[in-house]
Amino acid sequence: MLLLLMSCDGGARTSTTPRLVSAELGAPVLLGASIGGERVVSGLPHGIRVSWARVNDPTAVSYYLYRDSQPILGNPPDNTALRVNGGAEILQVPDDPVTFDDGEFLGGHPVVGETYHYRVTVVNDTGDESDFSNEITYTVTGHSVTSFVPPGGAYGDQVTLTCAQIYDFDDAIDSVEFPSRDGMIEAEIVSWDGAMNEIVVTVPDLAVTGQIRVIVNGLAAVPQDDFYITSPYVLEIDHTHAAEGEQVMISGENLGDSQGDSVVAFAGEESAPILLWNDAVITAIVPPIDPLVVDTVVGITVGGKLLGEFDLELDPIITSPSSLNLNRGETAILNGRHFGVTGQLDVNGSQVIVSSWLETEIRAIVDSFWTAMSP
Repeated sequence: MLLLLMSCDGGARTSTTPRLVSAELGAPVLLGASIGGERVVSGLPHGIRVSWARVNDPTAVSYYLYRDSQPILGNPPDNTALRVNGGAEILQVPDDPVTFDDGEFLGGHPVVGETYHYRVTVVNDTGDESDFSNEITYTVTGHSVTSFVPPGGAYGDQVTLTCAQIYDFDDAIDSVEFPSRDGMIEAEIVSWDGAMNEIVVTVPDLAVTGQIRVIVNGLAAVPQDDFYITSPYVLEIDHTHAAEGEQVMISGENLGDSQGDSVVAFAGEESAPILLWNDAVITAIVPPIDPLVVDTVVGITVGGKLLGEFDLELDPIITSPSSLNLNRGETAILNGRHFGVTGQLDVNGSQVIVSSWLETEIRAIVDSFWTAMSP
């Protein structure tokens, strides 16, 4: 029984039934694939542009393009579900080569990291479909940062990044970030040229040496090299809590060989005493601070610019009495600084019940195990 398929409207045929294959109809030759199509709101390429040599047969009227995530086997074509373009034929054009933008992907764009396999057939005016062409593959890569100039700079300087596949800028989903002490910090974008694959940004304040990140719709690309910050900046403090008179060390870069007019201030007080100041390390002494303060902020100012602040918890200090020798049932009164409004009092390794707790005074009832205590 012979099955004939006919189309009388002259338009694209969308039958899901395999075509008859003509031995006389030569298979096309696929030439290549590349990222193609327009940018969509996802910030990723819309599709893959596939090209093949035009079949110069006067009976050739259209093509079927097949795609899969694995090699496409079998001949003649028998899996019409692999046809792109909604299963419809791609009409013959006078151009050579023929190009087609394959944009039918789950989620609206090709999957970064996925390899797609393509083969194509040609269809003649009687509906015969040729054998498969050769197979080509294309692995989708995301955008990348290939280089930047200059290799380093100060806050406010401009940096030019050379990229690939960045497309047009969308301020809702695209950004450029520099590392900072507390994570990443967004840079001001001076220009974003998707056609030239070039981005110009301004080095943001508080950036530190490290890799620049170009973000396209949540996907980050980084260059191979670090960008070196030449402005002074701080990185960390070696204490999370300290007592008045204790030394704390602050590390950073480009801090200068000497203190000069730079300062380290605790709780907004005057400059703290400095024991050491060089390009990478500052050693300061915690000065006397308001007795009511428990948590303070350490601010480092170099050249009149605040480089950063660190949180520091102040250790409580008992100023009187110097010792206790009380009988059971008597009230112990401890005076001092930085007690806060609540806490825990331990005597001889055991927690005791506190009758009142103020910023500078604690009262507790002496229990049976109290013999002597040196606060």
